[in-house]
Amino acid sequence: PLMDRSYSAMIQKMQRDLVWQASHDPATGLANRKAFFRAIRRAWLRSKDGEGYALGIMQFEILAPSGEAAGVEIRTPILRTFSHLLPDHLAGQSHFARAGESGLAFWCEAADSAAAEAQAQTLIAAVAAQPQEIDGVRYSVHPAIGLMWTPDCLAPETYYDNANAACATARETGTPVVQ
Repeated sequence: PLMDRSYSAMIQKMQRDLVWQASHDPATGLANRKAFFRAIRRAWLRSKDGEGYALGIMQFEILAPSGEAAGVEIRTPILRTFSHLLPDHLAGQSHFARAGESGLAFWCEAADSAAAEAQAQTLIAAVAAQPQEIDGVRYSVHPAIGLMWTPDCLAPETYYDNANAACATARETGTPVVQ
């Protein structure tokens, strides 16, 4: 009987680990898109009295001192650092996810589009204040944020796509935040 319980507990732990691995990015520990959208819907349903929400995509241009784009071996630890640093800089309830090779997605409560932009500027300031040095080499990180403010969260996938398009515009124009 004791062996059966420990074997059962081991199988349950392996199942939990597999579920976590299937819904999270291994490099940053952040949720993947599917888990991110599920968390947004769940949070929205629990807080129906919210005035509005912001969904943003933050893409990082990570450059070596020579001006060349950093490789995955450099991007991964920098994204991991930001994945732990940035959640503390958003007010209220927020969720983060990995967004592409060098980006993070975020969702937070925001009363209006001005409040959403203020929160995005807070994230940019947090990135700027965090020097990125790996193996004695200092990398420069230039964030661009695409932002979508909405009074509801009926279609987070659509809002994500709109924020992603705004992020592409921000990167192309050199503007830090585009709504």
